[in-house]
Amino acid sequence: MKIFVSLFVILFPIFVSADTEIIAPHAPGGPSDMIARAVHTNLPKNEYRIVYKPGAGTLLGINHVMTTNSMLISGFIHTYITNPKIYDNLFYDPDKDLEIIATLAVMPNVLVCHKKTEFKSYNDFVSNTKTLNFGIAGVGSTEHIATEILFNEIRKKHILIPYSQGGKSAVTDLLGGHIDCIFSNYPTIKNFVKEESLVFLISTHKLDSTISWEEKFHKKFPFQSILGIVINSKLNKETKNKIIVDLRNHLHKSNNKLFELGFFPIISTEKSMIDYAIQNNKETSFLIDHLNIRLKN
Repeated sequence: MKIFVSLFVILFPIFVSADTEIIAPHAPGGPSDMIARAVHTNLPKNEYRIVYKPGAGTLLGINHVMTTNSMLISGFIHTYITNPKIYDNLFYDPDKDLEIIATLAVMPNVLVCHKKTEFKSYNDFVSNTKTLNFGIAGVGSTEHIATEILFNEIRKKHILIPYSQGGKSAVTDLLGGHIDCIFSNYPTIKNFVKEESLVFLISTHKLDSTISWEEKFHKKFPFQSILGIVINSKLNKETKNKIIVDLRNHLHKSNNKLFELGFFPIISTEKSMIDYAIQNNKETSFLIDHLNIRLKN
C-alpha cells in the first residue's frame, strides 16, 4: 500500500498535467514550432504541452486535432485553402469540421538569393535572363504561393524545388549555393540576414533588411499569410471555453516574442479578427484560382 501511495504521489503531476495538446503540424524549427513555443510559454503551466505531428502538408496534424481535445497552430493557407484544392477526397471540410478560435500573426516573406547570382538589387533580379532554381517549403505552402505571385509579377517562370522537410532544408541548400533563391518565410531565414553569402532583395511587408513590396510597386502584397489557432468544431463546449479563456487571458504576453521571431503579431480571440482571417482565406483562394497557380501534378 505504501508503495502504491508513493507511486501515486510521483505520477500524480503526470496525470493532471498537459490536458490540452498544442499541435505543431511541421517539424521543429519551423514557423509553427516557433509560434507554438511562444504561445505555450505563456499559457497556464502543466495544462498544455506541444506535440509535433509533421507530414503530409499538415494533414497528420489536422487529423490529430479532429480526433482529440487539442488545438492546432495553423497556417491558414494549407489548412483552409490549398489542401482542399490539392486533394479530391479530403477527410475534412475546413469550414464545417474546423473552427478558428484565435489569430496570432501575419508571416512576411522575403526574397533571398545566393551571392553567386551576382544580384545587388531587386532590379538585378528582374532583369536577369537565366532560369533560376527556387526552393519552396512544399507544394501549397505559403512560400509556394508567394513565389508564384512573384513569378506572375515579373512575368517570368523559374524552376520550383519543393522540400518535403520544409523551408529550413531549402535554406540549408541556399546557404551552400545549391539553389539560387527562396521567397522565404521571414521567420525561417531571419537569423541569416547578415550572412555574407546571401542577398536580401524585397519583402512582402516592411522589414529592416530590405525594401517592401508596397514601397516598390505602390500596392500591398496580394495576400496575407495568417497563422492562428484551430480546433475541432465538435469539441465539447466546456473544453472549448476553457481554451478560449486561457488564450484571451494569456496570449497577449507572446506579442513581443512573436515580433522578435519575425512575425507581425495580430493576437486576438475577437470575432472581428477571426472574420478578417476568414475573409482573407476566401480572397487568397480566389487569387490562386485567378492566377492559375498549379497545385497538382
